[in-house]
Amino acid sequence: MRAVLILLLLLAPHYAGASQKIRADSVVTPIHAPLFSVPQSCADEDPISNESGRFITLFGIVDWEGRATQIQITDPSDNCLKASAVETVREWRFDPIPIRTDRHTNRSFTVTIVYPIEGEPNFEIDGHDDIRRFPPRYPNRCQAKASALELVAIDFDVNEKGRTENIESDFFSNSCFKQEAINSVKRWRYKPRMIDGRAYPRLRIHTVLTFEQAIGRQQRRDISKELWSIADTLDRKLDPRIALEKIALFEKEFPDLSQTELATLMRYRGIAKIDARDYEGALSDFTSALELEKNTKIRSHIEGIMEQLRVALKD
Repeated sequence: MRAVLILLLLLAPHYAGASQKIRADSVVTPIHAPLFSVPQSCADEDPISNESGRFITLFGIVDWEGRATQIQITDPSDNCLKASAVETVREWRFDPIPIRTDRHTNRSFTVTIVYPIEGEPNFEIDGHDDIRRFPPRYPNRCQAKASALELVAIDFDVNEKGRTENIESDFFSNSCFKQEAINSVKRWRYKPRMIDGRAYPRLRIHTVLTFEQAIGRQQRRDISKELWSIADTLDRKLDPRIALEKIALFEKEFPDLSQTELATLMRYRGIAKIDARDYEGALSDFTSALELEKNTKIRSHIEGIMEQLRVALKD
């Protein structure tokens, strides 16, 4: 039973930040990337290609286990290759997220697979190569009705000259910040995406801009730092009394926590109580965490741990 509980705890994600959106700068490179030849059905067709062959560009998300998910075609220049390209990338593997890292951090990749007229297929990971990104200006008119942290998700394209265009926002925590975020992205510049010496656009890059009030910003950082310190104590499997003492001091120092921070604290205290073999106390803390937690993946982890705790209490 102890081994099962420890396994579940290793799977439990650590402190999740305010934004669960994909960030354009969290680009990753595969460690295992098999490529397949052009399907015969496509080889018989007359391709839309550049001078050296045919290509297709895809965007995807990497989960915490290092698997490619949510794969989308962003440059459908060769329709015949769509299905085989998606299946190819689905077989790729990336580095998994370490235990002591936020496992709900989204990591994205954009890849162009090139099928040359001669030679083997190859691919190019697009790191976006931004050469000028202006941070957004905090609009004074928004401050009175703003939370400590406001978010605006932005989708945009980059043309062959490296300029941003088709800028849109489909998510924002406060509409007052939307236009300033768009104005900021309008000023961004990128290196052209080059394939075989020719410039091509980048389509539907996704990023999240944050707006923080000066008041409370340092406190949020201090809270985050202390939560990570507690997580590190738990990861190193020290005497659980050390973690529980840290948590008690943390609660005294930071009485005004956000719902997400409080849910994280309840999870950490539950983990420490399991290490101390206080399964009943741990179940109570995880029950509180479940009531507070909004993230569905974290809720699923909590529910799994709670089920194991109930079994342990019956034995």
